[in-house]
Amino acid sequence: MPAAPKPHFPASPETMSTLAGIGLAWETLLASVRAGHEEASRCTKNDVVLREGFLRWATPLRHLGDEYVPQGWTRERPGGFELLVNPTRSLAITVAPGNTNTGTETMPSTRIERGPLTGQAVARNRDQLRFGAEISPHFENEAIPDMAIWLLLHYVDEDQEEIRVELSFPVEFTKTARTERGFVTRFEPRLVLAPIPLSQHIDIHDDDDGEEEIDIPIAPRA
Repeated sequence: MPAAPKPHFPASPETMSTLAGIGLAWETLLASVRAGHEEASRCTKNDVVLREGFLRWATPLRHLGDEYVPQGWTRERPGGFELLVNPTRSLAITVAPGNTNTGTETMPSTRIERGPLTGQAVARNRDQLRFGAEISPHFENEAIPDMAIWLLLHYVDEDQEEIRVELSFPVEFTKTARTERGFVTRFEPRLVLAPIPLSQHIDIHDDDDGEEEIDIPIAPRA
């Protein structure tokens, strides 16, 4: 098995400054991912197979909403696409599992296929153009044209005993053959955070069925 990519550690001062400039705290982002992993780690083999992956996605969104909605952010769901939107409606974030390159020097991608709304969000980021009639009316009617949509990527690396995390700006969506679904394959910029050491924060269950099952999404509409 090839060696795992070397992660950035710790996060750079530039990353911290950029996060502060857009009204986000790195501690809160890491805490949200950690909360999702802690909830997922309480699952057993008697849970439905999708539950762990659902918790890794849904719990960080809840945690971020609990922290930032009192500060004027809003939770919005255009077409079922879960977003946390800042008070000026210039920026929104959502959560997605990344592949093994998450949090390293190598360009990551989303770990599992995303739906057409993600592809449209990436097109919005890249071109910053108003959607035409062919684009989902959920975005056309409910989101302003220049809203930047960021992804909070996370990857659980049990070999390295860490969770790697980055908040990154998606600019490329690669569709799979004959479908409107695909993967986000390029991000610019990438705000890489310090990994979360599993041994210091989280107990890993011996009965885990592995990454391939726990990162399956339950809401494919996005």
